[in-house]
Amino acid sequence: RDNRVPRRVMSVPSLCWGAKPGTLGAGSPGPYTAYTWSTGATSQTITINPAVTTAYNVTVTNAAGCTATAGTTVTVNSVNQPVVASASICPGQTATLTAVGTGFTSYTWSNGATTPAINVSPAATTAYTVTVSGAGGCTATTSATVTVFTVMPPVIPPAAVCSPGSSAILNAGPGYAGYAWSTGATAQSISVNPAATTTYTITVTGTGGCTTSSNVTVTVNNISPPVFTPVSICSGGAPVVLDAGAGYTGYLWSTGATTQTVSVSPVASANYTVTVTGTGGCTASATALVTVNNATPPVFTPVNTCSGGSAVVLDAGTGYTGYLWSTGAATQTISVTPAATTGYTVTVTDAGGCTATSDVTITVNSITPPVIPDATICSGNITTLNAGSGYEGYLWSTGETSA
Repeated sequence: RDNRVPRRVMSVPSLCWGAKPGTLGAGSPGPYTAYTWSTGATSQTITINPAVTTAYNVTVTNAAGCTATAGTTVTVNSVNQPVVASASICPGQTATLTAVGTGFTSYTWSNGATTPAINVSPAATTAYTVTVSGAGGCTATTSATVTVFTVMPPVIPPAAVCSPGSSAILNAGPGYAGYAWSTGATAQSISVNPAATTTYTITVTGTGGCTTSSNVTVTVNNISPPVFTPVSICSGGAPVVLDAGAGYTGYLWSTGATTQTVSVSPVASANYTVTVTGTGGCTASATALVTVNNATPPVFTPVNTCSGGSAVVLDAGTGYTGYLWSTGAATQTISVTPAATTGYTVTVTDAGGCTATSDVTITVNSITPPVIPDATICSGNITTLNAGSGYEGYLWSTGETSA
């Protein structure tokens, strides 16, 4: 009978360093009753995980006590760990990640790329992994992080000024490494005085030299003051209404009134000032002059006339645009012949439409005629005629001037 022992060893030709352990088997258990491995193991199969290429031997024994030895070499393949440097970028920029090392036959990145280097532009900080393959299909994996520095843009509230040239302070806030305004300023805050509504840009620098920008608008609210035309009134005439105009949010007159219009009756020429409020609380002021005109009344001297005498001419004087006498006449002068003492009134109108009234009285003087009795005398005789006393003067038909 042939008691020779078949020599069969199941071989694992190669392993990757650091990979899962492999198994070596000495064949099916039927023909053998004992196993002795070079590792000292006595089982049919052994688990191996050599760090370097290693030879393994196994001696098997059959039921007849015969032995045989077989061996195999397990080759350990290793792949160098790739080196990938992490990177830092600003939002919107691109970073290049390169798997540095030798002996690689393929590359597989976590983003799906299969090249030694990849260009990435993550929106936020992101880790990337690359798996490289080398001899025997062995692999190694490395990760690198691309840090995205985030710079928050400044939040600057809009500003408003009330007139061209007024100042507003714009503040980009603390916490940045640098500031660059569209005006050329490099401070955190600036003072601006635009002539018209203007938008300003601020670019700030943060961690990693990254920048971001914000805009802020300074609105110039132009408020036009009210426009008044000169107003003239007559003394004692009707009130005049001053109107500051519509379109304002508030009114304040020098009289204390807070309405768009005021009614005034000055006794003498006066200025009235109104302050109006508009968009953004801006104010403007204007002054209205109300001139009070006084018509000069005519001046008359007392007039005396004799009953039955000549007509009297009354003259109200020049420089007026209109005349109205109590007689109904509308001329500068009137001629009157009153039978008794009478008062006359004239109302005159000047160029400003103002009126004035004056009175004049014409005194009518009457004289009682003397009573002289008739006298009878003889031829050659003399008689005396007496006109009586109480008169200021006498004139006889004879030329005499005595009583």
